[in-house]
Amino acid sequence: MKILIINDNKAVSIDGLTIENLEFDIDDKIHCISFDTELKKGVVEYKNDFNKNITVFDYSKYKELFDLELKKLNPPNTYSRFNVDTKEWIVDNSLFKNYNKSKIINELLNIDKEATRPTRSIKFAELQGNEPNIDDINKLIDLEKKAIKLRSQLDEL
Repeated sequence: MKILIINDNKAVSIDGLTIENLEFDIDDKIHCISFDTELKKGVVEYKNDFNKNITVFDYSKYKELFDLELKKLNPPNTYSRFNVDTKEWIVDNSLFKNYNKSKIINELLNIDKEATRPTRSIKFAELQGNEPNIDDINKLIDLEKKAIKLRSQLDEL
C-alpha cells in the first residue's frame, strides 16, 4: 500500500485515492509524508526543502481516518445516515418512509403510462361503435389491480 499524507490540505491518499480536509495534527514544518508499506520505505518532505528518508512509519491513525471518511462517502442505500458516535450507517426511518413513498409514486406513474395505449384503444373502438379488444381490457384490469395494491401500501406509510 502506498500512503501519502499532505499537511497543507489535510489530505490522505492511499493507493491513488485521495480524501481531503481530514482532521489530524502533524508538525507544521512538514509538507508531506509518503510511505510504501510493501517496500517499507518513505520520505518526510519538509517545507524548507529538506527531505528525510524513513523506514518505519506508523500510518494507522491516517488509514483509520481515511477508511472512516471513505465509509461516510459510501452509504449502503439512500435512506441511511451516518452515526458519528458509532461510526456506522443506520437506517433513518423518516428517510426510509420517504424513499418508499417516492418509489411507490414512481410505480403508479409508470402504471399510468402503461395504461395510456390500452385506454386509447378501448376509447377509439367505442367511438367507432366496435367492441374493444379483450386484451386491452384485461391489461387495464391488471394495471388497476396493481395500482390499488400500491395505493394501499402508500396509505400505510
